[in-house]
Amino acid sequence: MFVDIMRRELCALASTLKKDGVRLYVGGGYGLWLKADHLAANAIETLREVPVPRTTQDIDLFLGVDVITDPRKTDAIREALEGMGHQPVPGAEHYQFSREITTSAGVSQTLKIDLLAPRVEDERVRVDARRIRPRESHGLHAHIVPEAETLEEFPLELVLDEDCAVFIPHPLTSLAMKLFAFRDRLDDESRSLSRYHAYDVFTIVAMTTVEEWAQAHEIRNRFSGSAALAEANEIVRMHFDSPTSIGILRLQEQVRLAEGRALAGEVVTQFLDDLRALLGSM
Repeated sequence: MFVDIMRRELCALASTLKKDGVRLYVGGGYGLWLKADHLAANAIETLREVPVPRTTQDIDLFLGVDVITDPRKTDAIREALEGMGHQPVPGAEHYQFSREITTSAGVSQTLKIDLLAPRVEDERVRVDARRIRPRESHGLHAHIVPEAETLEEFPLELVLDEDCAVFIPHPLTSLAMKLFAFRDRLDDESRSLSRYHAYDVFTIVAMTTVEEWAQAHEIRNRFSGSAALAEANEIVRMHFDSPTSIGILRLQEQVRLAEGRALAGEVVTQFLDDLRALLGSM
């Protein structure tokens, strides 16, 4: 399976960067897949039944403040990626890398790694509308994701093998990012991305553990003035307010396409209640 190849690539990168003290946060669809696998393997209780995460061929890697402010660490990431055969993606040369991988079935597929980071107000970084990098480094940037401001709050550590540990952002962090992504893709001519993001929102909520539910309350208190969390709540109010809201319609489209069925009414109602409660909008 391609997800197994992705795991191998991720572990090779994490193992190489271990000596440099680089912590990698795995977001996006692949982060959800890793979390679902971890929950199942360890029989961890979640808020609701865990859906099957959608497949993906991209790895979204988020860099914390200690990395994006340190040129030694960002240079180490670029060197590690290039050493593994990843090449810069044209047009996004400093924060997207890819390489062709041949599966066991002899099929060639492209694995893409995106580097992202929350906005940091720090004299050690240079920031523009889209990118952030250490002032003393030009070799690697990260795409700015302002709604990831809670990235380093209660991440889930996954030890994938002896030399490979990565972190999954807390559900509240993941929700904010996915809700923004859903809204930003809502008017695309193709509905596919908004359907994917709506399904990811559903998956994130369902996979929340009892411990993470309690942590969400602490995060909301700590970031009580957060513009990003306030905006995430507004997106829920506008697009995930009822079973007939556009967010639920796109979610149902994705479930029908992927599984040939529709979510039951009570499942949708539970999801909407859980989503509002997790974000603190009840």
